[in-house]
Amino acid sequence: DCSGFISYFFNHFNIKVPRVSRYFRNAGYPVQIESSRPGDLILFTGPDTTGWVVGHMGIITRNYNGKVQFIHSSSGKSIGVI
Repeated sequence: DCSGFISYFFNHFNIKVPRVSRYFRNAGYPVQIESSRPGDLILFTGPDTTGWVVGHMGIITRNYNGKVQFIHSSSGKSIGVI
């Protein structure tokens, strides 16, 4: 899933990150989407949008005037990293 992909990616560079997506909310520091850079993480709420609990995340690969592209690992073994 997404947190496993993020952990695998950052471990490759010897960067320690939380193992569970919800713990990323308090890791690092927030940046505005317009200031994001490749390698930054983008966090999304889960199915319960009444609170701010991370339910999915990805790694930003490009930012063009606030329009970001990112890679992530979707749920389900048939899809994988996209």
